Amino acid sequence: SDVNGKVVRYLHDEGTEVQKGEPYIELEAMKMIMALKSGEAGKITHSLSAGSIVSAGELLARLELKDPSKVKKILPFEGDFKWGNPSEDVNSSEEELAALLDGYHVGTKGPML
Repeated sequence: SDVNGKVVRYLHDEGTEVQKGEPYIELEAMKMIMALKSGEAGKITHSLSAGSIVSAGELLARLELKDPSKVKKILPFEGDFKWGNPSEDVNSSEEELAALLDGYHVGTKGPML
């Protein structure tokens, strides 16, 4: 859910095919009824029942995708981070901050203040 509210009703029965862009649930928030749309096509499984109170970020339904290849899979990062020399970075950052606080323009790094 994008908002806090209450589940009014699911617009499809459990296990029904839902098309991409088709509304699948109605939520009530601040006396308004909002229909949320499916991001992809697939078979819907309800996570809550009508009348349930929901918080932002709460799971409303699961979608077994009709074509799983349409959704990009997130893979964990397995590379190495290049940290550099932290003591040099801290010293130069402290010097730049002190110069900025004294009213001086410092190099061309970062946005203009």
